[in-house]
Amino acid sequence: MSKITETTRAVKVTDLLQEYPPSILVSETVIGPAGKLRLFTQKVQVLDADLWARLMAEVKKGDTISVTVKTIWPDEGRYYTSLASFTIPGTSSEAHSLHREPLKAVGNVN
Repeated sequence: MSKITETTRAVKVTDLLQEYPPSILVSETVIGPAGKLRLFTQKVQVLDADLWARLMAEVKKGDTISVTVKTIWPDEGRYYTSLASFTIPGTSSEAHSLHREPLKAVGNVN
């Protein structure tokens, strides 16, 4: 049985990629080994058309948003990530969570 985790964190939107499936590039500064700061960038697929439309309408490159990323950890093979929801700090909008199955297995996203 697969394990599913969700993590929420504040990130900077580096790019909005209009491909199939659409994706966002996000980055954040993390503390690495030995306490050194490093830039971590992740490509996160957006598997829900309504969530993608909302992203395109409300977010632009350079914005800082809070994202919830869903990761499916199968017993064997590669893990899969997708955007579950996002919020824009300082607004009254609430996160729009996904409760749908992914469109397809999309592979390891780094």
